Amino acid sequence: MRKWFRRFAAACVIIAVLAGAWAWWAIRQTQQVPEFYRLATQRSDESVAAQDRVQAARRMNQNVQRLQDAAQQPGAWHATFSSEEINAWLAEELPKSFPHWLQRGLSEPRVAIEDGRMLAAARLKNRRIDTVVSCQVSVELTEQPNMLAIRLEDLRAGALSIPWGHFLDRISREAAVGDIDIQWDMTETGPVALLAIPGEHPEFAIRPVLVESIQLGQGQISLAGRSGESAKTDYRPKTSIHRFVSYQPDPNSRRQALLIPSEKSKSQIR
Repeated sequence: MRKWFRRFAAACVIIAVLAGAWAWWAIRQTQQVPEFYRLATQRSDESVAAQDRVQAARRMNQNVQRLQDAAQQPGAWHATFSSEEINAWLAEELPKSFPHWLQRGLSEPRVAIEDGRMLAAARLKNRRIDTVVSCQVSVELTEQPNMLAIRLEDLRAGALSIPWGHFLDRISREAAVGDIDIQWDMTETGPVALLAIPGEHPEFAIRPVLVESIQLGQGQISLAGRSGESAKTDYRPKTSIHRFVSYQPDPNSRRQALLIPSEKSKSQIR
């Protein structure tokens, strides 16, 4: 009995030591900061940086307005947004548009765009933790016009990898607060968020408005598409297409299915 008790006590001590070591390691891992985030948040002169940020945010808003104006004219349109403009817009608009995020300890969001992906991160600080949460994002068109497939990968707190499964419902709820409907397509490589962009709206002077390409690279996001009646006949996606795995489109939805019969034939919307 005494020998068993000693073994039991020794096992408890070993488990406690290992748990403590793992906790110490996990805490150390959460303190690491992604290199792109460190560079994005570096500022040599805060006064100049603040002025530049305001100007970049203004350019972002102006580019969005130009895109809206161009999309309300028949024919093709395109727009480009730099990571500098996006970061400035996030810094200026987050406190105004999403104050509840700040209340939950989320601040200083930053993005970097490279090689067909976006690196996104933000500081999360509350009574329990102070870390930088980051992930990789890639975007594709889908089988349905104006539905984007946003692939989320490599979620981390510092350098500590975190499974996505615990956060999908929370992401959907947070998006719903901003009147954004997100569906999920569960694939072998991880969850894919499906985001619908309105192609028709009573306020649109020209309809439909269809996105034909979205590209990430060289520090910028490029969008292109087509508006008006020609969009129904000339619509042809110019970037890769995400094929649905678990997601089942609603056959009664007004959103129409995209057909790509062959490489030589044009895509059709029926």
